[in-house]
Amino acid sequence: GLGGDSYVRHDERAVGAVIRLGPRKVVPICQLAGESGPLVHHMLDQQLSSPAPSDLDGLLLVAEDYDERLVALEGIERRLLETMRERVAVAARVLSTSQLRRVMERLVQRGVLQLAAFTPTDAAHVLAMQSNYDTSAAVKAAELFARRRDRLGRPVAADGRTLSRMVIDTLVRRSAEAVLAAAFVHDGLPPGTVDQQVVQVALNRGPGVAGVTVGMSLPLIGLGASAPAYYPAVAALLGAPSLVPVDADVANAIGAVVGRVRLSRQCVVTAPQHGEYLVHLDGEAPARYDELDCALVAARSQLSATLAADMAAAGAALFETKEEWSEDVVELGGTALFVEGSLIITATGRPQLSH
Repeated sequence: GLGGDSYVRHDERAVGAVIRLGPRKVVPICQLAGESGPLVHHMLDQQLSSPAPSDLDGLLLVAEDYDERLVALEGIERRLLETMRERVAVAARVLSTSQLRRVMERLVQRGVLQLAAFTPTDAAHVLAMQSNYDTSAAVKAAELFARRRDRLGRPVAADGRTLSRMVIDTLVRRSAEAVLAAAFVHDGLPPGTVDQQVVQVALNRGPGVAGVTVGMSLPLIGLGASAPAYYPAVAALLGAPSLVPVDADVANAIGAVVGRVRLSRQCVVTAPQHGEYLVHLDGEAPARYDELDCALVAARSQLSATLAADMAAAGAALFETKEEWSEDVVELGGTALFVEGSLIITATGRPQLSH
């Protein structure tokens, strides 16, 4: 979940600024402003003029293929999209209740909705490290995020530029830790080695009587459109040379082809009343079943068929799958009642390249 489109969060339980990145991917505000500029800027200006910050500040909902999605949904899910009125909507206007927030989360998990929010890409625009999209929208989004409060009610940053520097520094540090973790595992060390105190102290590069260093013995190659903005700093933290190809964005796409293909598909099973189970699949009306087991069999079958087609389209007709099922159950009068469950099937395989 580390990259230019990582969802930036602040730990409200912490004292001071504690920035979290990912694992959720979102649309950068500056990118969405290039497509829906008037709406994005109006939201940012309006929320910046508000005397108090909100946890929904700077958040937008995006529904690609809005009309098709609207037809396929029912009940409160359909009402949420109807409240949006169009492809892009301000979250603070749409998510007026905690129930609607839960519905939004469910639709995001299923891929019906995307979120647009402040990201490292926005932070990079504020700091003039990138200029691909709408920098003024990024600046406003950063100022808005900086107003958020910590546990003591203090702003997390003095201004948007300070906040943006914190975000980029966090991205660089977490990326360096991820690279080191992979290197440690390659060298036969336990996966948690990077979290050990001596490694963290070495990465801090602070003064001390004991000179502790840790780094990479190989160059760090950065791929992707944002590679020139971040990877030189990651490499510097690791004491390694940085290699960013001229066509880094193209190389990233090629790497996705020659590497392993990994796709996940999800559906949600809900129980609006006892003895009724609805299987919610993206792009289809919910299917009703009288038994949970029957609903699960149907969900598994349809997800598997969708994954098989998608993996074949990606060039990986031979693949392995992994299934995850989680459910929410409440106790009522000593009886466990099923409320909602989520089925995720993940397929991985290597594309078969033509010779």
